[in-house]
Amino acid sequence: MLHDQKLQKMLELINQQPYWTTLSLAQKLGISRSTAQKCLDELHKAGFVDRVHGGVKRKKMPFNTPVPLDTRLVSDSEAKSKISSKAFGLVPEQGYIYIDAGTTTLPLAQKIATSMNTGSLTVVTNDVQIAILLAKQQFPHILLGGNIHPVTQSISGVMAIEQASQFQYNLCVISVDYVSPAGKTGCALLEEAKLKSKIIGLSEKSVLLAASGKFKSGCGAIIADLKQFNCWITDTVEPQMRKTATKADIEIIQAK
Repeated sequence: MLHDQKLQKMLELINQQPYWTTLSLAQKLGISRSTAQKCLDELHKAGFVDRVHGGVKRKKMPFNTPVPLDTRLVSDSEAKSKISSKAFGLVPEQGYIYIDAGTTTLPLAQKIATSMNTGSLTVVTNDVQIAILLAKQQFPHILLGGNIHPVTQSISGVMAIEQASQFQYNLCVISVDYVSPAGKTGCALLEEAKLKSKIIGLSEKSVLLAASGKFKSGCGAIIADLKQFNCWITDTVEPQMRKTATKADIEIIQAK
């Protein structure tokens, strides 16, 4: 069983039963106690579970679950259009950029494919829909290989991380499920969070695209601290959002 599969199986078991001992999880999955311990430490660090003496317990908040693509496409469409238009102004004319999977990044890819000259800029993405869109416009792009999630229709996993690590990015544009008042960004799937985090570390400039509706306390896999981004583009800037951004020392940009 691959490491990511072990983590996912653990999450499924913890979601079914709130308290587990390390030994019982190890026996259930057929792995060593030390391996189970390391997996639980990783899930705790990612924000999915709380550690207790001898084991683990489920977070009091319900697990964040991925939202189907069709539902996300019609949600906050006006805000997403404004955000993507603002983000387009940050795209360099040449080099490599990474466009994360998401319905906020999809209209950005559309603008790039139809408004920029091909040849000098290459887009790397884990989003199947974005890759199809770019392919139809014959725009240079690379679709990462790996596991396609049936709900999000995005690619992640060990293979995707290894392939993404072969490039240095002038810019990465990242989508998230939530930005917490404490300055944490996160998403529903641990594999996707790992990939996003890796990309941020490989990029000269990292841009967060998140509508104001995503400013909330969330339960899920932690992607990165807000301070790891260079700027945050959103549709409406509320006072608490500005306070959180100021504390993280990043620029918050309102798309009008």
